[in-house]
Amino acid sequence: MRANSRPTVRANVLLLLLTACGARDGAPSDTEDTSSTGATTPTTSQTTDIPTNLLECGAASPCGVVLANSGAPGVPTPTGYTADQTCALQQLAAVGPLRLHYSDGCAGACYGALILLRGDGSAIASPYEAVLEGGVDLDGIAVELASFADSELCILKPPPYFAACLAAFDNDCTSRASWFDGCEAPAPSSCSP
Repeated sequence: MRANSRPTVRANVLLLLLTACGARDGAPSDTEDTSSTGATTPTTSQTTDIPTNLLECGAASPCGVVLANSGAPGVPTPTGYTADQTCALQQLAAVGPLRLHYSDGCAGACYGALILLRGDGSAIASPYEAVLEGGVDLDGIAVELASFADSELCILKPPPYFAACLAAFDNDCTSRASWFDGCEAPAPSSCSP
């Protein structure tokens, strides 16, 4: 009878050790066991891969705030690009990857878009609106930035379009609407292509 109990004791000791040790090297498990149902629940490492907003993508933002030119009646049409507009057009011609802060203006409230150039000819555009309280800091402006899930995936116009903009001033080139061949919602759930 003693010979038969040893394998059971060894198996119980092994089971106890495996249960007590958990994941190897203290690393978190990819799933949590819910023994009562037999199902598994994703842990934080599986659910936090989708950024909350474009600021979490960590891309460089070399151009400052790129202001749209006004097309309002009575406002003179500019005759050249600002330094930030020139920088944005140069970056768009080079296709990134980087982040642009585009401001549509501040008529009553500031609004615009954060644009992530992904390096493959695509961009993710996420609109924002300034807020008085709360929000996130976007180049010194407190804004409510659309969630990543509410952003759009856009296809950039080809680099020669931006090169032509840089070669000769065209007020239309300052409008972010003219930078894309089309946009679709929702954007993919990843910063990189």
